Amino acid sequence: DALDECTFEKDADWSDLLETLVEWNTLPPNFKLLVTSRDESDIREKLKGVSLPIAVETGNGVTEESTSDIRHFFQARFKAMNVSDPSWPGADVIDRLTKYAAGLFVWANTVVDFVGQRRGDPVRRLKSLLANMGKQSDGVKIDRLYGQILFQTFSGLTEEEHDDMITVLGIIVFSKDALRVSELVELLAVRGDRPLDEL
Repeated sequence: DALDECTFEKDADWSDLLETLVEWNTLPPNFKLLVTSRDESDIREKLKGVSLPIAVETGNGVTEESTSDIRHFFQARFKAMNVSDPSWPGADVIDRLTKYAAGLFVWANTVVDFVGQRRGDPVRRLKSLLANMGKQSDGVKIDRLYGQILFQTFSGLTEEEHDDMITVLGIIVFSKDALRVSELVELLAVRGDRPLDEL
């Protein structure tokens, strides 16, 4: 996650983290630290004297360089899926997906991970995804993408798997703090009759 997504119970912990990042500046010059974040005022102010900010634009402000990188990413990842039709998915589809991504590599990566899942047909998955995305405004494309992935990923589950999924998603949605995977596994073990090593 990016720096702005770090959460702490105490403000002092957040300040300590920012101070630790500032202290990297005292290390020898061959040490480099790359930090990603949204443009938050407290982060910008704390790091301004020791950092070189580089803006990575998304949406309408996306650069041609980012667009080109995402297009190349789609081309390489789809080619690696070894679909029998060498022209798949085609330049028009790559252009559409690149436009939908709007500079967001996380969106592009989510698409290729979903389409290239081991179980399932990549051609059908991509066709379904494009049909679902086509008439959505830019603001809801990521929501629509995640919704479709969740639907297709969790269809065909056993009743027990479905109950586990509902429990995990409910805990994630209503949890005040982010939970580690190990904590979710422990919660599932407490709720069911399966030992931890089977989850």
